[in-house]
Amino acid sequence: MSTDLHRGACPSLSAPMQTGDGLLARLNPADGALTGDQLAGVADAAQAFGNGQLEISARGNLQIRGLTRASAGVLADAVAELGIAVHPGIEVRTGALAGLDTAEIADPRPLAEAIRKRALPLADRLAPKLSVVIDGGGALPLDELVADVRLRAISAREWLVEAGRTVAGTGGPDAAVDAAIFVLDHLSQRGPGARGRDLDDAAISAVSASLKPAPQRASAQATLPVGRFPLRDGRMARGIALAFGQIDASSLGTLAQAAESETVFRLAPGRGLLVLNMSEAEERTLVETATRLGLVTEASDPRLRIVTCAGAPACASAHLATKAIAAALAMEIPDGSGIVHLSGCAKQCANPRRAAATLIGGAQGYEIETKDDAMRARLKRIAESHGAAARRRSA
Repeated sequence: MSTDLHRGACPSLSAPMQTGDGLLARLNPADGALTGDQLAGVADAAQAFGNGQLEISARGNLQIRGLTRASAGVLADAVAELGIAVHPGIEVRTGALAGLDTAEIADPRPLAEAIRKRALPLADRLAPKLSVVIDGGGALPLDELVADVRLRAISAREWLVEAGRTVAGTGGPDAAVDAAIFVLDHLSQRGPGARGRDLDDAAISAVSASLKPAPQRASAQATLPVGRFPLRDGRMARGIALAFGQIDASSLGTLAQAAESETVFRLAPGRGLLVLNMSEAEERTLVETATRLGLVTEASDPRLRIVTCAGAPACASAHLATKAIAAALAMEIPDGSGIVHLSGCAKQCANPRRAAATLIGGAQGYEIETKDDAMRARLKRIAESHGAAARRRSA
């Protein structure tokens, strides 16, 4: 089992990544789906073989922290015994409510399956973090997720294709899949470091040749996976989020065990869990349990407006205790302040791209980026109360 991942690689169960609190393994189940028993099993394994801390990432992956070289392999075996399905090959991301959402324009799953199958021979020659996002529209748009190739449904039979950061055109499902595979094949020929942002004008023109012209499209307003979402079968999905993306294994196990045997959890971009197949009584019980455990159950919760990286001491690169600072900030963040991003170092992991204020840690001290003077003063006070010092400017 390899644990020597370079920057730009992705941790997985078979190749965990070294962090400040041990090795980190990442689980990306098929369709983000886990039964209650599987989720409880992962929580038990995280407690037994890691440090008992788990995360749901901004992209909707489940991360298990604090592993050792010896325990990482045992964890992988324990997860395999739970029967959790995973997609092989590159990441092809669909929404957490794909195929279920009443507001969905088109079901992205058939396109995702076609791309996974056709891209499998290319996977070893593509960048580890390369990602295809297929957004069928609906209640939880995926605009906040960075993608090398993005397909967006604009009607039941028409998809907009973005290659890197450029809109290449529109086409039917087959044309959109062909365009995505063309981009992936082109990147595979450029080497394992090539990403969508590296596509030149000639490559974009070649993609566009098979598509119809399309205007630039404005990004959809980000919606976090918290609250109630109507489903096509007449039932509801209940979304909850982890406070600052992290939970201890005991709490996650308790949450999973509060669900009935037929309940399905779907990991959701935005550090959330969508819970399916519940009756109204089961939903009430689950929300009461989640609230008691300190999870986010209401879209108005101020913790949803604070985005943090793992921070110190969990990350070896971090110079700020971002989770502690976030908890303090949540007690006094004003309504309407916008998103605040707390980053333990200059890499700015988990960057939401639309932050109104950013606190960045560094070896020479922290920096604050914002136009809001009141927020600047608030971040300064809270950061320094947690042992941080401001970066000194040279004369």
